[in-house]
Amino acid sequence: MPKVEIEGDLNGCFTVNGVDFSLLTVENWQAVLATLTAPIYQPMDGWVPVGRGSEPWLLRVAHKTFDNVRDIIDCQTMYSTANAGHGNMDILLPVALQTLHESGARTGNALPNILQLPAFFALTGLVGGGYRVMTKLGGGEAVETAIKLARTFFWALHGEPAEEHMGHGPYLVVAKSCFHGRPLGVTSTFERGDPSRDGFGPFADATIWVPFNDIGALYNVLHTRTDIAAVLLEPIQGEGGINIPDDDYLPKVAALCREHGVLFILDEVQTGFGRTGKNFAFEHHDGLKPDILALGKALGGGALSASATLARTDVSFDGGKTTHDLFSYFGPGREGQTWLGADTVCMAILASIKELCDKDHAALAAENGARFIAELKELQEKYPRLITDVRGKGLMVGADFTIPGRALSHALLDEGVWAYYTGKGKKTLRFLPPLVTPPEVLSDVVVRLERALLRLLR
Repeated sequence: MPKVEIEGDLNGCFTVNGVDFSLLTVENWQAVLATLTAPIYQPMDGWVPVGRGSEPWLLRVAHKTFDNVRDIIDCQTMYSTANAGHGNMDILLPVALQTLHESGARTGNALPNILQLPAFFALTGLVGGGYRVMTKLGGGEAVETAIKLARTFFWALHGEPAEEHMGHGPYLVVAKSCFHGRPLGVTSTFERGDPSRDGFGPFADATIWVPFNDIGALYNVLHTRTDIAAVLLEPIQGEGGINIPDDDYLPKVAALCREHGVLFILDEVQTGFGRTGKNFAFEHHDGLKPDILALGKALGGGALSASATLARTDVSFDGGKTTHDLFSYFGPGREGQTWLGADTVCMAILASIKELCDKDHAALAAENGARFIAELKELQEKYPRLITDVRGKGLMVGADFTIPGRALSHALLDEGVWAYYTGKGKKTLRFLPPLVTPPEVLSDVVVRLERALLRLLR
């Protein structure tokens, strides 16, 4: 039987079977790692994070060698996971203590742990009440759960035929350029021909795509079909390039869904927990409440992976004469997960919500984001041939460039800022700094961005 000997400490200086990885150059370290992992990402050559920086908005990274360590400004936050900053002890400490505490026994949901009630009470209260909650671990799982719930609700209302007679319905309407995660069911929401979809079929072929922010296209679909279970949207498309819809788009979508007896699902995995200047992006619209809400990323406070699907208890398509408690259509044994509502997950949820509300992160994002966007637009006016657009809401900000995004991202790393590229053509830089980042640091990001642009023009 093979045996592995591991020596090391909490600083990550591990020796495995006599191999001391800290003696490698960063280039060699990345080369060896590439032989052991699935080739699904393109790492930034020559850079390896080694820990948090000296401030919550900083990352400590090694560049080229592990002796060359520096702090950089994090404008990526693991896709909006570290909204509360890195090394936030108000979140990390309760989660760590819960892991060590005697109450941290793992029981599963046949014996719900004592933290589920306060955690779920806090989470449903944060979204305004009227919801039940189911936790998972990844954001894609939250969306997958939402899709399954929409389908089972459709069949409950319309009658479920034998599986061999189901055909392709019920259908899910999604926006082009969407990104909702990687599970197989969610992968079907990518458009045909998208690399994220290719090679993973067969799919149920139960997806209809409409242009984002085109209410007319959605109107045409809902007025000509009766086999639609739900409309699934991001309030702001993140991976699609920070695409922000018109102010009246989401309310009109919700109204169309209500008119046609279709569920309205919002994916706020990336936009939630203060990122856009509100606790949730749907709060930018008075009275708007999605039927199903998918959350993730910052839900775990940057301490661990956590996601949740919230479903309304009072869905009505006839003005309130008949109401539906959506999660009641699952019933015992039809859905679950080993770590669903685990005590550590619940503690992370409680700690992240407390931090969000106590420090008013949404207000910080609104105020500092407006200033940051204005400064980026000033830079655009200075270099209109290099920067073609700047847009954002709160501290979810995108800028389009005529320079390839990967090259610009590398140049910006050299200047001490980590921001990743995305969008069509991969020429959009997405800025998602921790919500606690001071305005003067964000101003410094703009200065460093200008230096990166000029570096590429030499």
